[in-house]
Amino acid sequence: MTEVLTHKAAILLETGREPKFAVKQVPRPVPGPNDVLIRLNVASICGSDYGLALGGHLPTRDVLGHEGIGRIAALGAHVPSLDPSVAVGQRVGIAWNRDVCGTCAFCTDPVHPGAETRCRPAKLEDIARLIVEVGQGKVEGKYIIPLNDEAKV
Repeated sequence: MTEVLTHKAAILLETGREPKFAVKQVPRPVPGPNDVLIRLNVASICGSDYGLALGGHLPTRDVLGHEGIGRIAALGAHVPSLDPSVAVGQRVGIAWNRDVCGTCAFCTDPVHPGAETRCRPAKLEDIARLIVEVGQGKVEGKYIIPLNDEAKV
């Protein structure tokens, strides 16, 4: 019998004016071929996540969060060939904005840096994929940001 590895996650039990959460043991994410498993030191729920918990945005999953910092715990099979600089034990942050088109008015707006967060084709991590959970997070390798060990959080 194979042992199922678990970790703690804050689970959204109920959306609404007073969203309800509970910390539960859930199966630990398994990295796919292009993914990196990150043992998180810091994870957070921001205003966008809270809006999802209130039920005022798009449908959501039961684990929210898209911002985290930690150390790489495991690499998917293809990650070393995609980026040889990525290594187990490396300290990283997780980028939340994914696959912006780079050509729409938001992506190319020189007056408002950061407007690419409004790119319609982009995948936003808190909506498109579950990654940040208390203790472990899984993210596609191209969306990690190397951090030096001296950087303060």
